[in-house]
Amino acid sequence: MTLRRFFRDTSGATAVETALISLPLITLTFGIIEIGRALYMQQALSFGADRAARILYINPTATESAMEQAVVDSVFFVDPLRLDVSLDLAPTTVNSEDFTTRRLTVTYDFVSLVPSILTGTIKLSSDRHVVIRKPATP
Repeated sequence: MTLRRFFRDTSGATAVETALISLPLITLTFGIIEIGRALYMQQALSFGADRAARILYINPTATESAMEQAVVDSVFFVDPLRLDVSLDLAPTTVNSEDFTTRRLTVTYDFVSLVPSILTGTIKLSSDRHVVIRKPATP
């Protein structure tokens, strides 16, 4: 008799349904937030790379640390320890004796705030090719 009454009792059905639905819903919500943060960070790194490329275009003797500081200043909530700005000679795309091409690469290791959604790091990067006029030789 008590077993039959147990199977007919529906007083906790709402609590069970809420428990079954809440975990996937919360995971989906935080997943959407984390993907939004990653997309924002990619766009912010692209803006920072544009700023650093402009500094390099205006002052071809600028150092990597000056360009890294420009990227850090233009990105909101960036951890400078996970940011890497590198500058190297690009494969020659301008065939001229007066110009050279430099490649500026900005990379950032994105770490999720909710570790159970995204495990590990996602490497975000942005590249810019800057055409620079060579200094005139006397």
